[in-house]
Amino acid sequence: MWLAISLETVFEGGRVPEWLRQFERDPEGALTSLLASGADLGHLQAAEPSTLLWDWLELLRNTEFPQLLDETLAQ
Repeated sequence: MWLAISLETVFEGGRVPEWLRQFERDPEGALTSLLASGADLGHLQAAEPSTLLWDWLELLRNTEFPQLLDETLAQ
């Protein structure tokens, strides 16, 4: 769980979106389900996937998330 500590810190003990937890476990599967609009995003369900990714990239810019997202998209 490479993002666990970072996620907890970034979200300051608040609710970490489940999709980010899924991405931590299975980046390719999580990204595929998000882009195919099949991801369970809970209270974020109404948001556009690209908007969520952009927001999470900004929020998690100082973690391993941007690099892993880039590598996953490249695959």
